[in-house]
Amino acid sequence: MSVKLNSANGSITISPEDGSGNAAVTFPRAGFASLASPTFTGTPAAPTASTGTNTTQVATTAFVQTEVTALVDSSPSALNTLNELAAALGDDASFSTTVTNSIATKLPLAGGTMTGAIAMGTAKITGLGDPSSAQDASTKTYTDTQRDTRLALSGGTVTGALVVNNTLDIEEVYEKVTVQTSTTGTITFDTVVQAVELYTANQTANRTINFSNVNSNLAIGQSLTVAIAMTQGSTAYYLNAYQIDGNAVTPKWSGGSAPSAGNASSIDSYSFTIIKTANATFTVLASLTQFA
Repeated sequence: MSVKLNSANGSITISPEDGSGNAAVTFPRAGFASLASPTFTGTPAAPTASTGTNTTQVATTAFVQTEVTALVDSSPSALNTLNELAAALGDDASFSTTVTNSIATKLPLAGGTMTGAIAMGTAKITGLGDPSSAQDASTKTYTDTQRDTRLALSGGTVTGALVVNNTLDIEEVYEKVTVQTSTTGTITFDTVVQAVELYTANQTANRTINFSNVNSNLAIGQSLTVAIAMTQGSTAYYLNAYQIDGNAVTPKWSGGSAPSAGNASSIDSYSFTIIKTANATFTVLASLTQFA
């Protein structure tokens, strides 16, 4: 058998040489694709490559569809094309930078410093802890508690010591008077309970007076003034011994002399100003006035 190529028209003739008498067959050029850059007509088929193949193998429509499907995966129909993705990004070629710059203007969930006023409208800020420094926000509970420990602008009762470090301008002062009925024995005058004691029953003996809670409440350089009124019958008695926190003291008396007797059928009013000059050391200024 021989194969001849007609260079003029490109046809190929195959002739038998075995004496069989078979006719030669000629294949015209138009029925074949060239080896170099062939052009196919109709619907040519080729083997479908495996997913992920990356060679010079022909890619069939089945291969391409499989790869496209894998790329789109389960994306919603509104985001399964490049155009839809670009639109979702605002057609911003610098989307990453834009987002990064925008985030930089936001307050982090943990910590951070805000500038400018915050308008909350009718909304509330909840879950605050109690403040621990001057610029901390305060909760209602904390504020109410602090308010309840403050003296009202109108009325109110103060318990404990009240320290005033500047001029105190008072229009009226009401001092507490404790009314007593005892007639004998040592008088314990608690300086944190009252400023004045009034003994309404006629006294029947001379008495010792002990001023308590003085050293613990007075600072050095401070003083307090108290008064005690003793009702006297026809036989008068007087205070003849003086103590501060159980320790004897000798008052300095107005006029220069300590009283040696009371005043019959009257009320003897004693006034004592106690000045703390050192720890447990006091100067006591005293006076006795008769009221009848």
